[in-house]
Amino acid sequence: MTAHRLLFDDLMARLGWRFPLLIVWTSLVGLSESVSVVLILPLLSRAGVAAASNQGLASRLIDESLACIGANSTIEILAVVIVVATLQAALSFALNWWTVGLASRYRAQRQLVMFSAFKRARWGFI
Repeated sequence: MTAHRLLFDDLMARLGWRFPLLIVWTSLVGLSESVSVVLILPLLSRAGVAAASNQGLASRLIDESLACIGANSTIEILAVVIVVATLQAALSFALNWWTVGLASRYRAQRQLVMFSAFKRARWGFI
């Protein structure tokens, strides 16, 4: 087995359902970050920065999505960007907080295993 597979199996054994949730949550944070960055495109186009010609479909999809939620003016689009960025920051902060707790728990479990192994070891060569 490779080291990656051994680590994955150990994480699944020690963290259980928390590990898949961690992966899903990390993906959600990444998606929310990309949405907050993509929402800057309409603001740039309103500021006079022209989009590349091959981004027509993406820009049109973003504009239609913003119109669907009722954000047509620059201020409304900016408000949507601020709300999405705030949600993304909150998700990221919560993910980091939870990840630190999981890492601490994992480290403590590994330390207990190592200490138990030292206690059971036969130290006849000393």
